[in-house]
Amino acid sequence: MRRMKRFLPVLIVLPLVLAEDAKPKVSVRDLAMKGVTAWESNQDAATAIECFQKAINTVRAAGGGLVSCLFAPFEGWEADKPKDASYSGGAGQQVMTMLSVHQTHTRKSDKATARLAITNSPQLMTSFQQVVKLYKQPQYQQMMEQQGMSLEERGAWTILITIKGNRTTAMAVHKTVMVQVDLSIDDKALAKKMIDAFPLDKIAKRSAPAPKK
Repeated sequence: MRRMKRFLPVLIVLPLVLAEDAKPKVSVRDLAMKGVTAWESNQDAATAIECFQKAINTVRAAGGGLVSCLFAPFEGWEADKPKDASYSGGAGQQVMTMLSVHQTHTRKSDKATARLAITNSPQLMTSFQQVVKLYKQPQYQQMMEQQGMSLEERGAWTILITIKGNRTTAMAVHKTVMVQVDLSIDDKALAKKMIDAFPLDKIAKRSAPAPKK
């Protein structure tokens, strides 16, 4: 029982096995909520652990879909091995699930780095979409320009680019998924080029459905 209590705050945080084009057959959120309920209701450790393990296996099976959406390094760049992770935590109706994959590309000539990331999280992206809606309002345009930010629409995607100091961050958001590029240099054109290198249509099709209200 004591061991179970130690794991409850985070529930599930683990690396994923890369599985090409696999899709989850069971809702990770439902499995996580069932596990939380089993523990909080009557401390049924066996059922809780079984549900969490099923959730882990489901996310593992889905991991390769996002990994396959990373692009190959540009000429003169090299990349490390992709890393992916999942998280499911919370209680009751506040359970949040997240599946992410990231990889770092390094330019050989000057060691500039670009950290690529794809994050699929219905709950997290729903909140982020509210922030994007605010940025779209005219009264925020001047503030964004002063802070080195720009916003543009590209089909169903919203792209937000921020330049701060000598770093550039580009984020493309679509419903429940976000694609991100973090550059160690000030280069807006390169950040946009890297966003364009992602198969955005393919990623959009793999995004999870938005949570029901």
